[in-house]
Amino acid sequence: MMAITVKYEFDEAHNIVFFTDIADIKTKEDVDEFIRIYNEYFKKIDRKVYAVSNINDLKIHPDIAEYYGERIKAMIADFIQGHVRYATDYQARVMLRNAYLRARIPAHIFDTKEEALKAIEEIKGKEQ
Repeated sequence: MMAITVKYEFDEAHNIVFFTDIADIKTKEDVDEFIRIYNEYFKKIDRKVYAVSNINDLKIHPDIAEYYGERIKAMIADFIQGHVRYATDYQARVMLRNAYLRARIPAHIFDTKEEALKAIEEIKGKEQ
């Protein structure tokens, strides 16, 4: 198993957590560890939040993409009100979009953090 790093920044006033994912996910064990790290964090803040993830340094290998998607889908249902991702790296966007398509969940992937934040605000607006 490779080292998995997830960096967090919580904007409590706007109920948004900003994540930076650094991982090369190749096995089910890698997926499980990635999800465990996220779940631990979400349990500490003890409420549903909006999430914005920087995925420039996240790689999910195609043979594990469906399992990854299933686990992410469950985590989102438990802890997240709205989730968007962004990457300035084109290959990172394509790779994650494919993983989400395999899992049949909306990808919501943008080119910049600003576009991702705008999408979160739109999601919030639809809920009110």
